[in-house]
Amino acid sequence: MSALLGAVVAATLGVGLEVDVSAAYGVGSRPAFGGFAGITASEQLWEAPGGATGSLDFGFLAGYQAEPYALQAAAVPEARVSGATHRFEGLFLVGHSARLLSSRRLLIAVHLFGGWAHVVLRGALSNDALGISRDYAADGGLLVTGLGLTVGFRLTESVGINARLLAPF
Repeated sequence: MSALLGAVVAATLGVGLEVDVSAAYGVGSRPAFGGFAGITASEQLWEAPGGATGSLDFGFLAGYQAEPYALQAAAVPEARVSGATHRFEGLFLVGHSARLLSSRRLLIAVHLFGGWAHVVLRGALSNDALGISRDYAADGGLLVTGLGLTVGFRLTESVGINARLLAPF
């Protein structure tokens, strides 16, 4: 799994329940593009005199990312590379979030995540100078764990914009 930085549009459905949809850009062995959808339930743990609150969060993210091999074709001179790696992920989250300012519009959250990623590789490589012309395919799954950081700002009572960084262990 690669680190993920996504712009998240979040909507609050009720007290302590939030749904979000994100565009994703991943950095790993190759650049990856995709998206995530998630839901988070929160239970308030504390409230500061200035109005800030802290919550215990539980959530789930489902996502897809594609790593197109054409973006690395320049790294393999005189070769033609096609195909992509496709990654499907399901991640459970648990952590703490704080809503700051008297308006509670500023969000800072730290979550541990764990789940499963299924990886599908499909592609072809050919290099006439070396006499290589080969298709390849592979599938596999792996357990993923890591730490997530979210920083956000609530635009209205029920809509906000967040940046989320997921970094695997």
